[in-house]
Amino acid sequence: MVPAAIHGFNRHRQAYEIHTPCIGVWQAAPLLVQLEANVLDWFRQWMDFPPSARGLLTTGGSMANFNAVVCARQRHLGPEIRPGVVYTSTQTHHSVLKAARLAGVAEDRIRVIPVDESFRMQVSSLARAVEADRRAGLVPFLVVSTAGTTNTGAVDPLNDIANFCAAEGSIWHHVDGAYGGFFRLCPALHPLLAALSRADSLTLDPHKGLFLPYGTGALLVRDGAALHAVHALTAAYMPPMPSGDEFYDPSQYSPDLSRGFPGLRVWLCLKVFGMRKVRAAIEEKHRLAREAAGRLGQLPGVALVAPPSSRCSPST
Repeated sequence: MVPAAIHGFNRHRQAYEIHTPCIGVWQAAPLLVQLEANVLDWFRQWMDFPPSARGLLTTGGSMANFNAVVCARQRHLGPEIRPGVVYTSTQTHHSVLKAARLAGVAEDRIRVIPVDESFRMQVSSLARAVEADRRAGLVPFLVVSTAGTTNTGAVDPLNDIANFCAAEGSIWHHVDGAYGGFFRLCPALHPLLAALSRADSLTLDPHKGLFLPYGTGALLVRDGAALHAVHALTAAYMPPMPSGDEFYDPSQYSPDLSRGFPGLRVWLCLKVFGMRKVRAAIEEKHRLAREAAGRLGQLPGVALVAPPSSRCSPST
C-alpha cells in the first residue's frame, strides 16, 4: 500500500513537471529566464566582474570547468587545437583534466605544475614551462588555478598568475573557485580572494558555498562574447531572439537546450534569508574551520599539513 500523502506528492510533482515551461529559451519563459539572469548578475557583482560578463548555471563545477576550457580553446586556438597547451597544478581538481580531454586537448599537451610547501602553484615553474613550450613551437593558451583545492583548501597565488597571463598576452586564466569562491564575501578572506575579479573565467558552486542542493553550479566569463561565440546556434524550430544585449537567452550561452531551473533555488534562498544571513553563515564556516584546526593542532601526535587559509601569502 502506498500512503495517500505520497500519491498527493506525486500528483503535485507531475503537475509541476508538466506545467513548468522550457527555460532554456528566453521566448518560452522570459520571466523565469530573467530570474536566472538576475542570479548570475548577483554573482557577477559579488566577484567584481565587469558588466560585459556573462555566465550560466550548471549542474556543478565539473560542467562549469568544461565550458571554461572550451571558451579558452575557441578564443585562443580556433580550429588548430593540436598545438595548444593547458597548465594546471598537482592539486587541480580532476574535472579540469577531464574537461581538457573532452575539449580535444591531447594528454601530452597538459602540463602539471608543481606546488610549494603550502600546496599553491609555483608561478616560477609555470613561467619556465610556458617558455619551454613556446620554444618548442607550441601554443600555451590556458592556465587553470584554484581558489580552494579539494585536498587542502589551498588558494593559488591568483594575483601573480593573473599578472603572468596578462604579460603573456594570449593565455586565458581560469580560476576554479568551486570550493572557495564564495568565501570572497567574508571581509577576513576578501584580500586572499580579491584577484578572482581578474580571472577570464570563474567557476562557482552554490551547492558548496551557498549551502544549496547538489546540482547547482555556475560559471562566469569576463568577456561574455567569448561564451556566446561557443554556444550561439539556432534552428528553424527555434524562436528568434529579440535584438539587444539586455536579453539573456540560456541556450545561447550554454550547451543545454532542455534544462532544469537551478536559478530558482538560488534566488529563493537569497530572497528568503537575505544576504546578511548568508554571509554570516559563510563566515561561521571559516571560524569553525580555524577553531577545528586550532584544537587538532593541540592533540599529541597530530600534525596539520595545511592550516586554513586566512590571508594573502607572499608572492612567489
